[in-house]
Amino acid sequence: MVVISHIDEKAPDRDAQGNLYRALERQKGGWDIGGSQIDTGFANVDRSVRFSFKNTYLRWERKAIARSKGYHGTC
Repeated sequence: MVVISHIDEKAPDRDAQGNLYRALERQKGGWDIGGSQIDTGFANVDRSVRFSFKNTYLRWERKAIARSKGYHGTC
């Protein structure tokens, strides 16, 4: 799979551990990789960081929790 890395102008360049903040998109089909992890319940939204798709990601996270998707349904 080939991905495209996007810089989000609203987000900081790096997190507290020095990791880059980047949005990843699958080149074929424009699939949002981080968003799909949140939507399927296998990632959480970092609430301490400002970024462009935060409201969308929070909505997807709430739906994943409500539907017990991914690791939200393991407890």
